[in-house]
Amino acid sequence: MTDNLRSRLDRRITSYKEVLAAAPPQRSLFTRYPIRERIPYVQLADAVPTPISSIDTDHGTLWVKRDDVTSTLYGGNKVRKLEFVLAAALQRNCTPIVVGATRSHQVLASAIFTRLLGMDCEAVLFPQPPSTETDVVSAVLDSFDIPVHLASNPYQSPLTIARALMATDKARGRKCLIYPGSSSPAGILGYVDCGLEIVDAIHGGDLPKPDVVYTALGTGGTAVGLAIGLALGGVDSRVCAVRVAEPAVSNRWH
Repeated sequence: MTDNLRSRLDRRITSYKEVLAAAPPQRSLFTRYPIRERIPYVQLADAVPTPISSIDTDHGTLWVKRDDVTSTLYGGNKVRKLEFVLAAALQRNCTPIVVGATRSHQVLASAIFTRLLGMDCEAVLFPQPPSTETDVVSAVLDSFDIPVHLASNPYQSPLTIARALMATDKARGRKCLIYPGSSSPAGILGYVDCGLEIVDAIHGGDLPKPDVVYTALGTGGTAVGLAIGLALGGVDSRVCAVRVAEPAVSNRWH
């Protein structure tokens, strides 16, 4: 079963490389600022800029930035961040250690895209209630033979991360940490770019200036990147982050 899944995923990854080769990146961040050659970046998404759709409600129109379709290989908001985070790991020639819960899309996306880039990867996982998503994450990690370090709970993760970083492995060489949610200065650039995409859509007449931009609040990287991107583009829409993680790590102070 594991070998069969790995073969199917590898076939998809191989065909996706051809898709990327035929779809040169269009990033608002690089269009506005001449920094492409100055910061680590590798294209992982083939459907950026992402489309915008609308829904009419009793309280007005809700505009939806479709970041679920960033990539036809594996979409979602993690892909934008990993374009910068994994590029930095490649530049440093290190094996990334990704951190998340047992059904983490951050971990799943990292496993898939490190495979695409021919990189090794390790995972630090902490428990969540079992679900179909848990099974999917576990199956992909098993199929790619990705070492997993288990923390007994989220608050034990820092110790488990430290042990994983210090563990010597000549085959994998130096290791580096991909922060939860890829929320690092490099990762946040992915959503600075998304914020600038929204600015471009406003200027292009594809949507009116939003009163409020809502986004999920986990580690905070998406919200911060959007806020910076909108501000750089001169758009004063308020960014409202809606908590989807434990209050201990996702709170007003944070």
